[in-house]
Amino acid sequence: MGWICSGEGKVLRGDWLARCGSPARCPAATGGLLAREGVKPRGVALLAPFTSLSSVLETYDIGGFPILQPLQTFAIGRKLLKRLFHHEFDTIGVIKDINVPLFIAHSQNDMDIPHSHSRTLLDVLLDPHLPASSVSFPKTPDQILKSDDFAVFIEVQKQRRAARSELVRKVEVPTFGTVEEFDGSAGKVVYVETFWGAHDDVGLQEGVQDIMASTFGLNHHL
Repeated sequence: MGWICSGEGKVLRGDWLARCGSPARCPAATGGLLAREGVKPRGVALLAPFTSLSSVLETYDIGGFPILQPLQTFAIGRKLLKRLFHHEFDTIGVIKDINVPLFIAHSQNDMDIPHSHSRTLLDVLLDPHLPASSVSFPKTPDQILKSDDFAVFIEVQKQRRAARSELVRKVEVPTFGTVEEFDGSAGKVVYVETFWGAHDDVGLQEGVQDIMASTFGLNHHL
């Protein structure tokens, strides 16, 4: 679920956008579409998002058992799963196109979509601001990475961790969770990871709403 906050402070829910025929069908994609058309809303909020629908199918489980994962082993199984949906909902592919402040919230006890999806999205947004690696990993298991290349890779990872710690402002809030924030190329990026909230209620927490309102410059609760 997600919201797009208009310049007038109006908040448009993702399901409303879909029912009204938004061609992108999800807030992240709609935000990217608006960016390409030169439209700048006040911000985009993604609550418990996924990286892509195919990734959800890979990680989805019931009672700890990944019921769809065995189908991923076979080519015919992967084709079958892809035929079950008509849109990829490729959040990870469009999130860099968003040209306004971005707010992401996810709870650690989300049993439907693991919070690792949101952390991956955060990593994608951070990546352009971190030192790039010139090392290319072998494409097949029979190839071995040279020791010199491995040493370069380790050094670059150290530099990336150091650059990330300087760029990202992180606050741990007791009994609530953590808040990470950095200045992206298109505005502020805020990631909130709560302890509780599951999948449907993460956006109902007062603390989450307060941070969202502050991110988008709203002077009232959502």
